[in-house]
Amino acid sequence: MNEFIGQAIKQLRKSAYLSQEQLAHQLNSSTGRISNIERGSAMPSVRLLSEIAVVIGLPVSNIILLAEYLAEQTDLALKDVPSSYIVVQQRVMSSYNGLLPRDQRLVSELMESMKRCD
Repeated sequence: MNEFIGQAIKQLRKSAYLSQEQLAHQLNSSTGRISNIERGSAMPSVRLLSEIAVVIGLPVSNIILLAEYLAEQTDLALKDVPSSYIVVQQRVMSSYNGLLPRDQRLVSELMESMKRCD
């Protein structure tokens, strides 16, 4: 569930037009901690989750509902995919999510240019 809470926080943070740095600053936390939570490497405490909700401007229940929705959508999508593909995809996404934002943009641009070459 960590990864889905993190994904929900990331989506909601972005929809509030906040960078990780801005969110961390408002929470008196570190960018690394926010990054770890968004990647699913760490779970926020109940207190931190409620503080994140206040900064984003939503109730905690919305974060949890979005996380549950993301988990459900992932479960549905995974039913028809071979397990070996899922493992590879998880490793690739984990590596991608660990990149700095500028490096993520470069990878995305590279992938887009590869699509145009097909």
